[in-house]
Amino acid sequence: MVGRHSPRKPTLGIVEAQFPPLTSIEAAQQRLERINVWACSGLMAGSVASAAVRSIEVWLRASEAKLTHEVVEDLKGEVERLRAEWRR
Repeated sequence: MVGRHSPRKPTLGIVEAQFPPLTSIEAAQQRLERINVWACSGLMAGSVASAAVRSIEVWLRASEAKLTHEVVEDLKGEVERLRAEWRR
């Protein structure tokens, strides 16, 4: 096919500079937006985009589990404090 060529594969440095580390929900959203743009523009293969989105899903679940654990532990402490007050 005339004029058809594959897009240049981004280097690791470019990817690291363009995709924020997964440190917050906002960073995850930014990554999802960037993945969408890259996949739609042909800079990222669909299978790579799917794997990247899946890694964000896993990160979000782990982040949610950590937050839930912290809230439960805080509530346990509060319940114990209230029980101690009630016994007085």
